[in-house]
Amino acid sequence: MDGHMLKKNTKVILILSTYILLPGAVFGCALVLPFILLFWHACDVVYAQNLTDISGYDFEITETSCDAIAKWGEVSIAAAPTGHQPKTEIFNYDPIAGRPFPTIRVSADRRILISVPDIYEIRVRLFQLGDVPITYDIGDIVYPKASQPNHP
Repeated sequence: MDGHMLKKNTKVILILSTYILLPGAVFGCALVLPFILLFWHACDVVYAQNLTDISGYDFEITETSCDAIAKWGEVSIAAAPTGHQPKTEIFNYDPIAGRPFPTIRVSADRRILISVPDIYEIRVRLFQLGDVPITYDIGDIVYPKASQPNHP
């Protein structure tokens, strides 16, 4: 290939990249960048409480709140035998803003009692953790029909 042909091919490539590829890349970034920014850090997870050795189990209460296209949140309680990982999710619900976190305590007959005020709906609710029964004291459930998971 002679020098004249090489210069001509280089010029064609520069023209193509300047007038076709560059605007395409800029347009593509202009379309994609807002979605990346919208969903980047759209959810915040707060480890609200770690409770250790309650009836032989460790509990972790977390709150997740997301604000991308729509606002939503959840509160989750996970548990494992004391000192073990991973924890199993035993309760998950859609909270009402401003309400306190659930409380966890053990009754005299070694039942785990989880108390929570008004909530929107229940997503996960287990009634047994190993050999320990779990009892719930829940205020008002706004959407009770959607809250039927894991009934005994």
